[in-house]
This record gives sequence, C-alpha cells and structure tokens, in this order.
Amino acid sequence: MRRLSVLGLVLTIACPGSLWAKSEFDVMYDACINESGPINNSVVYMCSERASQQAKDEINRRYVSVYAKLKKQGKEEADKLENAQKGWLKYRNNYCELKGLYVGSPMYAYCPMRMNISRALELRTLDENIQ
Repeated sequence: MRRLSVLGLVLTIACPGSLWAKSEFDVMYDACINESGPINNSVVYMCSERASQQAKDEINRRYVSVYAKLKKQGKEEADKLENAQKGWLKYRNNYCELKGLYVGSPMYAYCPMRMNISRALELRTLDENIQ
C-alpha cells in the first residue's frame, strides 16, 4: 500500500495537473473564456488573472500548511521548502517575463497562471502526503 501512495506522489509531482483530468483552475479558466464572447487579449488576460488568483490563494494556504508540518520534523526540512519556494518564484517571474517578451502580451498573465496552477497542485500533493 505504501508503494502505491509513493508512486502516486511521484506521478503527481512529475505530471502536475495530471494528464488525465483538468484541475478546478483549468475548468475555471475555460468557463471564463467560454462565457466572455470572442477571445481577445483582454479576455485571456482577465480569465488568466482570475484563475491565477485562485491558484495563488491555494499556494499560500498549502505553503503555510506544508511549512508547519515540515517544521515539526526539523528546521532543515522547512528551510528547504522555503528556499525551493523562493527559487520557484524567481524562476516563474523571470521565465514568464521572457515568454511575454517573445510570445506577446497575453503571455504576461497566461504564463504565470499556468505555473501557479502547477505549483498549487504540487503543494497540494505535498500537503496531502506529509504527516
């Protein structure tokens, strides 16, 4: 049984958002796009921002929860999470800025949304699997 949960954890981290199902954030984005009429840069930006904010809210909640669980195990483990989160934020910001420069304006909202969704799902998995 332990083996199955470890495999599930590895697959979820390797393929956040699962290749088989859309996350609630993806569903929210798609619904917004579908309800907004013709797709244009403003619609993509608005819908990306909405879904991204929901993902960021989960990132913040899950980070606090995971950090507290890890801190009980030792300061070193909690510090690793903190360093990973800082590194991830820097990577997300730089990568999406670069993508926006070369792909175009909707990417400034769409790229962070995609990355925030992925990170929220990663932290969700950690939170659900750390005692």
